[in-house]
Amino acid sequence: MNIISVSRRKEITGYSTPEEAINAAVNHSLKDRLKSDTAKLEGTKITDGYWTDNDFIIKFSNNLWIHVYSENDIVKWTISETKPILEKDRIEGIGAAPMRLSWGNIEELSYMDKSKLLGDRIGNEFHELFCNDVSFYIYTKKQLILTFSALCRTDTNEDFLYVFEDD
Repeated sequence: MNIISVSRRKEITGYSTPEEAINAAVNHSLKDRLKSDTAKLEGTKITDGYWTDNDFIIKFSNNLWIHVYSENDIVKWTISETKPILEKDRIEGIGAAPMRLSWGNIEELSYMDKSKLLGDRIGNEFHELFCNDVSFYIYTKKQLILTFSALCRTDTNEDFLYVFEDD
């Protein structure tokens, strides 16, 4: 299993109070797009997907695709009717081995198992999309939140998409 060294290019500052965090979420500049894209996926189930180090593609039962990716320390997404095309030699899918991530000054390695994260959601009903200044979130019913965060590979300085579950 490969060990990939990662870090954040910029520090996360956070909010001083829960009220500040809620206010930032309610007034986020992408809230209208999130609402529109959530409506496009309403009533669907996750049916398939694949990924690279910096891309995560999910297919829904209404034949729409979401492409989540990291670009310049920002997590972005697109929804399309056509299957997103990625570099064939970098694509992985369900059954791929987990990755081990090294966070530089943190001694303990962490695991990122995109295969399990996607596989556990196949057939599950979509609920909502959400984002903040740090991450992008895909909610499915009765599951932890699928979370995407922008990182950097320290060995190549390339964008890297960190995918994990959160509550």
